[in-house]
Amino acid sequence: DYNPSQYVYIAIPELSRFEWHPFSLSSAPHQSKVSMHIRVAGNWTKALHELAFKKSTVPFMMEGPYGNFGVDVMSDKRYKVALLISGGIGCKLFQTSLILHVSSQILIHFLFSPQQ
Repeated sequence: DYNPSQYVYIAIPELSRFEWHPFSLSSAPHQSKVSMHIRVAGNWTKALHELAFKKSTVPFMMEGPYGNFGVDVMSDKRYKVALLISGGIGCKLFQTSLILHVSSQILIHFLFSPQQ
């Protein structure tokens, strides 16, 4: 079981059994599949990207989840408005939070900037 804003460590044995990398979970806990959005930003993620294009499935090991938001603005009744600001790949984290709380009684403003 996990919550929005949590992350996991993954290792791809075909790339390296001992190299673990953290990635934020981008799916909501009620969804049937766990997903992560991984941006190609270095040698390891580039190798993962190339491997994913060669194979239909990529076996991996996962450890976690870890972490959480410092303040739960969605369920704390003290907050009537939430302002979520993010950029780049961080937008997925907030999108997951919004999916979970679509029916909540809180007004949510979500501002993001696409990476240029």
